[in-house]
Amino acid sequence: MLKKLFSKRKKNSIDDLYLEQMKASLRNKDLPIVVLDNSWHQIKTLIADDNFQKLEEQLMDTLKRRGELTNNINKSAVLKNKLLAKILEISDKLNNNVALANNPRLEKDITLAKENLIKLNEEVDLFKLESMIIEEELNTYNLLLVENTIVKSYNIMTQYRDKTLALDTEIDYYRNILLEKNEERKRYATASQELYDYMHKIVGRNTVEKLDTIMMRVDKQ
Repeated sequence: MLKKLFSKRKKNSIDDLYLEQMKASLRNKDLPIVVLDNSWHQIKTLIADDNFQKLEEQLMDTLKRRGELTNNINKSAVLKNKLLAKILEISDKLNNNVALANNPRLEKDITLAKENLIKLNEEVDLFKLESMIIEEELNTYNLLLVENTIVKSYNIMTQYRDKTLALDTEIDYYRNILLEKNEERKRYATASQELYDYMHKIVGRNTVEKLDTIMMRVDKQ
């Protein structure tokens, strides 16, 4: 499929119209976070430039912030449960224990716990709001990185197609030369054997062996 696709293309770059069509087909996809994929770290060595590096750093920073927010929300949930448990415990003492009813210390503790719960809920709301913003930023940076990766990959593959075609032409050229040289070698070998056989026929084997010995001495000079 890859060979068939690129054999039809004549240009070594993608027109803006087709670039936009390619990007549009990616925008509705549920894309994985590319920097979390192990294969990304190998692929990026083939396509990396300053723009890719910047996008990757932005994506990594956004991922880090998302993790921090998730951690903050989880910690807040634990703290909220503790505050609720404390409020329920104090309320039970104030309402069900005559000796502790209207106890100033308990009244102060429950008031403080309720205030802390309100502050905590406000903080969680801010964390969740920022999480929504971060999620949008994450999707934006990831989409940009995927778009740039796809476009550059196609451009690189097109360039490599041209190089491959040039190498194919060069290989065919040298293959033809090799075939010609091989045929030439066969002609020389055949002719040499015919001459050698003829000498055997004319002067006989023993004489040819003596002549071979003489020629070996000549070759060594």
